[in-house]
Amino acid sequence: MPDTSGYGYDIRDDDTLVGDDNSSVSSLGSASTLVSEGANPGRRLPNIRPHIDHRVDVVIIGSGITAVGVALSILPLMASRGMAPNVFVLEAMGLCHEGATQHDALMSFLPCRVFRPDGGLLPEKVLDFQVKNAEAVKELESKYLDAGAREFEMEELYDNDEDLEFGKRTQRPLDELYPQYGATILEGDEVPHYGPLRARGARTHTARLIRLHKLVTSIWADLRTQYANLCISTNTCVRHITLTTGSSHPYIVTSSWGSIRARHVVHATASSAPRLLPEIGLTAGWKHRLLLRPGARFPKREGKHIWALHLESHPFTVIRLPGGNDEIDELLIDWEWVSGRDHGDMLSTVDQIYSYMESVFGPEWKDAEIMPQNRSSTIGITGDSLPFVGRIPQDYTNRGVSSSEQAAVEAPFSDDGGLATPGEWISAGYNGQDTAFALLSGYAVGIQIAGMENEELEMVPGRPGGRLNDWFPKEELSLDDDRMMRANLGPLG
Repeated sequence: MPDTSGYGYDIRDDDTLVGDDNSSVSSLGSASTLVSEGANPGRRLPNIRPHIDHRVDVVIIGSGITAVGVALSILPLMASRGMAPNVFVLEAMGLCHEGATQHDALMSFLPCRVFRPDGGLLPEKVLDFQVKNAEAVKELESKYLDAGAREFEMEELYDNDEDLEFGKRTQRPLDELYPQYGATILEGDEVPHYGPLRARGARTHTARLIRLHKLVTSIWADLRTQYANLCISTNTCVRHITLTTGSSHPYIVTSSWGSIRARHVVHATASSAPRLLPEIGLTAGWKHRLLLRPGARFPKREGKHIWALHLESHPFTVIRLPGGNDEIDELLIDWEWVSGRDHGDMLSTVDQIYSYMESVFGPEWKDAEIMPQNRSSTIGITGDSLPFVGRIPQDYTNRGVSSSEQAAVEAPFSDDGGLATPGEWISAGYNGQDTAFALLSGYAVGIQIAGMENEELEMVPGRPGGRLNDWFPKEELSLDDDRMMRANLGPLG
């Protein structure tokens, strides 16, 4: 990324926004445009709030499904009180560029995370949260029809008895809790057979493939038409955050574009959170996707099928998309990759996946004439496989606030403007399972910033009704000392 510091602004001690020529600037853009620098200097972007002040109430870092959830909470909830806090979204690249948002996203109505790393069953509230999150995404799909969700049959193949027993163990509590989304365990002659390797068993259930990018961009477009207090700046990389004292807007967020003051800062992306919050133990990883053309003998299964396969420590999914007027007949192979492993290891993993695919589906599983494409996206990884959601204690932001000032920053509520007391927040670290956690996690953060976590809220499309504690597993996902001990990955080799 080119150095764009020459385009930036800064904040003087008297809180005046100034340009490089030391001239005062009264807004972040003109009445019709906002110049967003960063990756594409000079690109002109729509400015929803003309003459927005350099002091804003909430800065959201990232513009994916989590950020949408935060905005969908704060903007309408505060509007219902006759208030319009300034919300500024900073996106390092293009709108909704981060993570799985760029790709078709696989979503299961059954929980993706069922057990703790030690093998114990996760609390029922965490399982319910994943189911509710999938239902919430589906509700937003119904409202924003161009999301184009498709239902697929998902088939998890187990090639040994140990994996089959794990599949059975996973399914037992889910059958009791969510019979409406029940899966089927297949054994013996019921197990599908495709190639040389005969699976010992399988688990089948319904999943959906969502064009998450279209869904998220549709929601942002709707919000931008409704709320003049929402501003979005793309190609704007956040460089660092400073916490000051003696100000109603204690956070200075410095980006490739310039600096602004904020009451609240929300980390809603795994791309920058590990860098901006090095103390919390969030590790950057990658999700890779290979796009290939299936071979002539690859099972068609009506063109809408997903296989979940387990290659030692590298589980991966194979998605067959149907041919049609709007898309080619293709295979998508997804797998996750923890940072710290070198490129050679990744290429070796691809070779292993290819070899395993041949054993499962036969030697002509892919079209050898078509060169595969690789697409990668950043994911956040935590040690306990659950996301970080909520206010970040000052001990974990390392912003250098003294103990007497820390108490003021972390007080639960403020009488100023109806928002919670200023603070830093996070909703990230989904371990590649954005469709299981991200939307409602963003909603939960937004509700807390709005100071309404103890209020009975009406159910709306994309969010359950009731109090936040009725559906959000705060004890499991929030940041405290016990959670940090469970979730800290430590150094990766």
